Amino acid sequence: MLDVHPPHNPTHTWRDFFIHIATIVIGLLIAIGLEQLVERIHHSNQAREAQESLHRESFANRALVQHDFATIDEAHRLIRLNMASIVAAMAAPGQATYHLSP
Repeated sequence: MLDVHPPHNPTHTWRDFFIHIATIVIGLLIAIGLEQLVERIHHSNQAREAQESLHRESFANRALVQHDFATIDEAHRLIRLNMASIVAAMAAPGQATYHLSP
């Protein structure tokens, strides 16, 4: 919150009035500039933290995807094995019992 204080002495001339207004304007511009600087630093820190978080998450996701691919490859291998068992059972019905993998 910015507080603007009245002058200690009454202004008697236009020159005093404009000096007082210029002082207030310069002070407000400095305050706004400093506030914007603080906000920029804050946003820069937030962006850096978000980037680091996304980087960590991408590495975690890479490990999960590799695990999922391994699981899919194993499931594909079992499906091919079961398909071969079913084809063999259909080719020679009643000769042998076949066990399907889960």
